[in-house]
Amino acid sequence: EDVNENPVMGDSFYKMIEEKAFYTMHIVENKGLIRCYLQVYLLSILAFISCGKFYLAGLIYYPYSVAAKLNPFLKIITLDDGMANIQQESSNPYFSNKPLGDSSSILRKLLNFVFPDGSAFFIRKKTMLHYTIYKHFENIVPREKLKYVTIDWESYLSYEDVLFLNRFIKSEVSLLIGTVFQEPEASRLRDERKRNFVKDIQKEFLPKLDLIISHPRDSSNISQLKITRSFHGTAESVVEFLQNQSMVNKINIIHLGTSSAPIIKTFSKVKIYDIFAGT
Repeated sequence: EDVNENPVMGDSFYKMIEEKAFYTMHIVENKGLIRCYLQVYLLSILAFISCGKFYLAGLIYYPYSVAAKLNPFLKIITLDDGMANIQQESSNPYFSNKPLGDSSSILRKLLNFVFPDGSAFFIRKKTMLHYTIYKHFENIVPREKLKYVTIDWESYLSYEDVLFLNRFIKSEVSLLIGTVFQEPEASRLRDERKRNFVKDIQKEFLPKLDLIISHPRDSSNISQLKITRSFHGTAESVVEFLQNQSMVNKINIIHLGTSSAPIIKTFSKVKIYDIFAGT
C-alpha cells in the first residue's frame, strides 16, 4: 500500500461494497498462494451461483489470475487502486507484461508457463469493465471498457468537519496534504533535501499554512498540531468544500505525491505544489 494513498475513503468504499455483497472474505496473500487461490476460487464460485460480479482492485496477484483461469464464467470488474491504474511507468507492475522473474521453484515455473505475460496482463485482458474516478487518463483497459464515476466529495465531510473548515473561509487559503511523516523511506523521500523537509517542515512551511490534512496513519508531531485535522472525508472533500465557497479565491496546496492530485488539479481555484516533483 502506498503511504500517500487515502485509506479513509478506500475503507469507506469497501465497507459500502461489503454491505451490498452476498459474501465477503478478507484475504492476505503472504499466507500462501494455494490457500489464497482456494479462497478466491470459492468467492468466484459464489459470484457465479448468485449471478453476481467479481470486483477487483489489485490485479497483480496470482491467486486472482489462477481463479479466473479455472473459472471461465467469471465476470471481472476492476476499480482504481489509488493511482496505480494510471501511472504508466515501466516499473509499475499494473502495466507489466512480464512473468515472474525468479523461476527457481516448481510452482513459479508452472505459473510462468500458464501466465507467460504475467498476472496483470491476464487480468487486464479478462476485465470486462473498469470503474475509475480519473477522467481523461489512460487506464489499465481500453477507453471503451472504462466507466467514469462522479463523486460528490464534499458530502463525505461530517458536520464537525464543516464547522472546522468554516474557520478558513477567506480570500486565500494554504494547506498541506499530509503523509506518514514517521515513515520517510516508505514515503519515497529519496534524497537529503526531502528528508530534511520532513524534519524541518514546521520551520519551513508552517508559517505559510492555514491547515494540514492529516494522514490517518500519521503519528508524528505534525499530527498533533492545532491546525492539523483528520477528516471524515478525503483531501478532495476538503478542497471541494473550499472551492465552493464564494469568499475563497485561491487555494494553495502543498503535497508529497498524493494520489488526490489528479482530481484536485481540476479545481479552478487551486494552485498545487508537489514536494517530490519540485513543481
